[in-house]
Amino acid sequence: MLFAFITCVFSALEINRNQFEKLIVNGTGKMPIFVMFTSPDCPSCESAEMSFNDAYDEINDTVKFVKFDISKDQDFAEEFEITSLPTFVFFFKNTPVPYEGRRTINAFKAFVTDCVELLLPKVDDSWIDTDEDRVILFTHRRLVPKMLVHAYGKYHRRDINFAMTGNKTFAKAFPGVKFPSWWFFKGKTGKMEYKGVNQQLQLNRAIEKFFGVEPSKVGPKKATKPKETAYDDL
Repeated sequence: MLFAFITCVFSALEINRNQFEKLIVNGTGKMPIFVMFTSPDCPSCESAEMSFNDAYDEINDTVKFVKFDISKDQDFAEEFEITSLPTFVFFFKNTPVPYEGRRTINAFKAFVTDCVELLLPKVDDSWIDTDEDRVILFTHRRLVPKMLVHAYGKYHRRDINFAMTGNKTFAKAFPGVKFPSWWFFKGKTGKMEYKGVNQQLQLNRAIEKFFGVEPSKVGPKKATKPKETAYDDL
């Protein structure tokens, strides 16, 4: 009984057609969303949903995990060609990516993290003289650090862009930049070097403080109704 209560409280949010269309069909595309299409009469959905919920708890809002019960909207299932259950689809930057891998916590987490990483922008001259808020990691390493990937997934919906570069010519446009270093840029005037520890929570807090976004809520979240915001969110 206790376990059933925990999976209920800490489960991914359920959305309906209106919310799906608002966030995914007509949204900005800046919030990564992983959708599980399910139904109460699907025998294999129950165990998959447990792993899906646990992965959502551990991913810490880098990606929003949501569920869509197609038994409540059969027309939706036909319109979007949902022919088998459970069906998993990742959406980010108007790019849908079906998931057909193992239905385990680690597999779900690895998949969505890889998807976010693949859509990480590349820097160019447009990143120099711009009013956009941005976080740039100046480094010569080739592998993208997970800290950058998670921050991008979590804060791109707040109109903050993220990238990393090892281009020394590009870096010269930013006086004082050295390799390696993290830099926050707010429009054309505000800038700050992040000198905190190499830890996700500390980086997140620094981003929230510098760009003025509300503090993160760390840990499992209670399932609530989607909230109305000025940006894509749940």
